[in-house]
Amino acid sequence: MTDLDLFAFDFTPHLSQVKYIGEVKSGTGKNTEKPLDRIVWLRGLRELVGADAAELTMARGVTGRIRRHLIWPVGGSR
Repeated sequence: MTDLDLFAFDFTPHLSQVKYIGEVKSGTGKNTEKPLDRIVWLRGLRELVGADAAELTMARGVTGRIRRHLIWPVGGSR
């Protein structure tokens, strides 16, 4: 069992529904998971709940290597 820090719906100008999920981590705890681990987890959770996009927000520790694997919003840019 898990929880979602962000679960939101948005509507495009053409009234199509877009489902977003998100995870927020401070990145400051002693046992904080690595950003790549959270991205892999979030990607699987996105598929499980049928979300169109997902976002990981961390206070620190996200490197360029991790950014290449981020899940960008529908219509968003890198």
